[in-house]
Amino acid sequence: MLQLMKKNHVPGMAIVIIENAEVKRHNNYGVKNAESGDPIEDDTVFEAASLSKPVFCLC
Repeated sequence: MLQLMKKNHVPGMAIVIIENAEVKRHNNYGVKNAESGDPIEDDTVFEAASLSKPVFCLC
């Protein structure tokens, strides 16, 4: 994951797996501020705008 983030210039991200309205798994990667180096935390807020639409699916 970290290699892909570096290759695509993504400083930080979080991945959450939700099943039946319950968080099954979550992982944080990278930093929330590239200048300060502060790590992504469980309460870090991301701006997703319309990018969130293709990320969610009902499988």
